[in-house]
Amino acid sequence: MVHFLVLLLAATCLLNGQTANRPEERLITLSQEIAALKTAIESSRIEQSRLLILLAKVQSQHQLVRSLSKRLENTSDELRRTRTEITKFEEQIQSLNHQARAVGDNERRIELERRAQETQAALSTHKLTEGELKDRFVRAESSLRVATERSQELDRSVEAAESDLVEQSARLRK
Repeated sequence: MVHFLVLLLAATCLLNGQTANRPEERLITLSQEIAALKTAIESSRIEQSRLLILLAKVQSQHQLVRSLSKRLENTSDELRRTRTEITKFEEQIQSLNHQARAVGDNERRIELERRAQETQAALSTHKLTEGELKDRFVRAESSLRVATERSQELDRSVEAAESDLVEQSARLRK
């Protein structure tokens, strides 16, 4: 590759009419230009490597955002189901209490009151679950927001790195 670059530079100099007075000067100039090209190519390779690493980070971050979104969605669904069950339990308790007051048979009234107490216990358990789900939802929502912001930062970094790489490539072509 170095030989190709030497020939390319020599041809460019000759075509542009830039001949040095002495062969030694021409050789020094060509050597300097080759060294500059090597440096530019190496810099470009480093930037490409950085971009690939950055792209891997972006991919990982996007996967995290998808995972957190799914977790938030699942928590939301579970919270909605729990709230629906709480409403049903509350309606059952009201109905059982109303039936217990309306019934004349003492044994039947005691049975209805016992079922109302059992339903109340289930309701209490569901309300605790609802509180835990609310907390989990808030944490998941916060985690998703942070991950999304980080994802957006990485996207901007990729765009900047791509722009830098395009500029370096254009400079190498000149």
